[in-house]
Amino acid sequence: EELLNRDMKILGVSDPFVVVKINGLQQKQTRVIDDELNPKWNESIGFIFDAETALDEVVLEVWDSDPGGQEFLGQTAPIGLADILNTPNQVHEFTEELVLDPMNSKAKSLGKHKKPTGRVYFSICWKLGASLVEGDTQDV
Repeated sequence: EELLNRDMKILGVSDPFVVVKINGLQQKQTRVIDDELNPKWNESIGFIFDAETALDEVVLEVWDSDPGGQEFLGQTAPIGLADILNTPNQVHEFTEELVLDPMNSKAKSLGKHKKPTGRVYFSICWKLGASLVEGDTQDV
């Protein structure tokens, strides 16, 4: 919610989508929502890993989709997955601020980040039997 308006059209508004990254190795994205600064995707995104894959962190990036390219709207600080992996089949809900500068995003816990560029609400559930991590990007 409260995303930056980066749309180049005179009367336009950003057309956001979210890229979910796990360990920087796998990524998937939501659909684009046109002309919306408070989008709600209500989508589930699944990642499948083998049993020996170490899952360290998840990062959500928000982008503005335009015909001429994409503009970065912000990202969350990395979210550690260790506690989530120790509690299979439980839903963990998050509210994270988006920060435009990724370097400042990593310093969020130190209070050194710039003014937030929006917020993202989402949940993560580790399905142990199915070896599936599912990130639900609700109310992003």
